[in-house]
Amino acid sequence: MSEVDCSVIVVNWNGGELLRRALGSLFSALKRAKFRYEVIVVDNGSTDGSTRIVREEFPGARLIEAGRNLGFAKAANMGMRAARGRYFLLMNNDVEVPGPEALDKLVRVMDLAPDAALAGCRQFKPDGKPSNYPYSVARAGIFASIRNLLPKVTVKKVRAFSPCSGLGRGEVVEVGMLGGAFLIARREAVDKVGMLDERFFFYGEDTDWCLRFRKAGWRMLYINSAYVVHVGAATARRVPLRTAVSRAVAKFLLFKKHGDKRLLPLALLLAILGYPFLVGLGRVARGLSREGIKSGLSVLWEGLLSIWRVALKG
Repeated sequence: MSEVDCSVIVVNWNGGELLRRALGSLFSALKRAKFRYEVIVVDNGSTDGSTRIVREEFPGARLIEAGRNLGFAKAANMGMRAARGRYFLLMNNDVEVPGPEALDKLVRVMDLAPDAALAGCRQFKPDGKPSNYPYSVARAGIFASIRNLLPKVTVKKVRAFSPCSGLGRGEVVEVGMLGGAFLIARREAVDKVGMLDERFFFYGEDTDWCLRFRKAGWRMLYINSAYVVHVGAATARRVPLRTAVSRAVAKFLLFKKHGDKRLLPLALLLAILGYPFLVGLGRVARGLSREGIKSGLSVLWEGLLSIWRVALKG
């Protein structure tokens, strides 16, 4: 039996003060948690002193230095390969854990539901507003549909489901999609279905994971009675254009992997013709300097090439 119940894996890129708060809250909560744990920080080549913060202020964390920005999926996979726990808890560097309750409930729910691959909980912004919602089983398929390649897709969010037996009405519910900012995964399920797809650089890897687990017959659970604080898009705000491009590429890759193959030519056409809208080019460009626009053109071109490469590969 593993000596560790849950391995908490934090992927960081220039998180700085956000990382300090995230790890501070995490270790404070873990000291009161009811399971055995380890904390692994995978740093994606930060230049802001993040690695010093981990070494000097959080010696209880194991630091893995990637040396460069590998993207979230590849860095998280590095952490999972190094982990010893029965469960992997993937946590963004802009998440704060207010207490042990969410941690304990995630582990407990996974222990009681051996057919669940993933579980998540409620997330709130610092101002108390909801950070995100899970998606119903019926609605999760939209991420693999043509509609997801259109701008401003509206998806019905989930707020209430049938409860899972034995865990209290409404406390734990089955969902079709969970966000990856604070997500626990079962090692056994990951061993069978596979780790995160490293072709997703930043965005979409959690959606792809959920779709793959669902296809393999695993369930995903959402705990209504537990929560964490998620600043949200902290990394994305530092590199808005690259983030937008990564999102556009990821949407096409999601369709290529999980969508109707007969509609792939149409999906490619929509992805290319609608690329400026998927990226939100007008909105993003307004925040760039003249020099930034010039360098941004190479980022945009790189994204278009990525979509084309995804289309060509079987």
